[in-house]
Amino acid sequence: FTFGVGTEINTHLLDKLTEQSRGYRTYVLPEEDIEIKVSDFYLKVAHPVLTDLRWEVEGVKAKEVYPKTIPDLFKGSNFSMLGRYSGSGKATLKLTGKVNGKDREFTFPLEFAKQTDENEFVAPLWGSRSVGYLLDQIRLNGESKELVDEVVRLAKKYGIITPYTSYLIIEDEAEQLGMNRIRRDESLLSQRVEGRTQAPKMKEAEDDLANDSGRGSVRASEEIQEMNYADNMAQTQMGRSRLEYTDPAGRQRNLADGVMNVQGRAQYLNNGQWLDSAIALQENPGRMTVNHIQFNSPEYFQLLRERPASAEFLALGRNVRFLLDGQVWEVAE
Repeated sequence: FTFGVGTEINTHLLDKLTEQSRGYRTYVLPEEDIEIKVSDFYLKVAHPVLTDLRWEVEGVKAKEVYPKTIPDLFKGSNFSMLGRYSGSGKATLKLTGKVNGKDREFTFPLEFAKQTDENEFVAPLWGSRSVGYLLDQIRLNGESKELVDEVVRLAKKYGIITPYTSYLIIEDEAEQLGMNRIRRDESLLSQRVEGRTQAPKMKEAEDDLANDSGRGSVRASEEIQEMNYADNMAQTQMGRSRLEYTDPAGRQRNLADGVMNVQGRAQYLNNGQWLDSAIALQENPGRMTVNHIQFNSPEYFQLLRERPASAEFLALGRNVRFLLDGQVWEVAE
């Protein structure tokens, strides 16, 4: 475990040590009650239950599982893993660890479906953990194009809109717009803000990732850790209060508003229309054939009858553009 007090601490060094020791990091800011943080910290470390955990799955191939390492378990704590898999059918999860210094092994029979429409909330939670892991790599080891591109792709797809992802998305969309690779109405965040109004906050988020000490660095460490262990949707939207901006009409807005999740992927509300992130992530979205349908028309109800899965998208509103069965559908009043 890593426990830091104040803001003049090297969070990059401490977080690297935490990662190597399979622990959990905790920081206390000057305005926080240190007694509460110390008590919570002590409750975690005083009663170890299972340490040095390892896992493996037999029967299917698990990949991109987060968090990458399982922290030690203590009394009153719980833990979940989220990942992707290939294959289907019966499988066995083996969990090994130490109890009071003695080796223990636990096995759990599992059933992996070939395909399922259930538990759609899992996808954005997995997306948050994946983005959190990548942001930590950027923080601790330096930025690379591959890391940034993957953060942008995952954040767009799953609606992981935080101060740390939004500035990367807006920068990426500005580049795409400048090269005429996308139209303005195909951008997810850029069309919401004028660069002038959001630029200072974007720079602050960028600095928080780069700096190894200071209030912003501590905040980034704690918020990204929440993303690394996200078990609920609130943890996928860390730093939401710092995403406020003023739109061209002078109204206060928030970049994280107008983002919904349908069938495991994000939908973005821009200028009165919901746009499916699956369309925005296509290489050439403007070249895709679009099926135009008028809201409440006979064709609208025919779409509902013939493609029941469209109901979740149509429930968003009267103006939606979404990808279904390999086709783009646009409903408008």
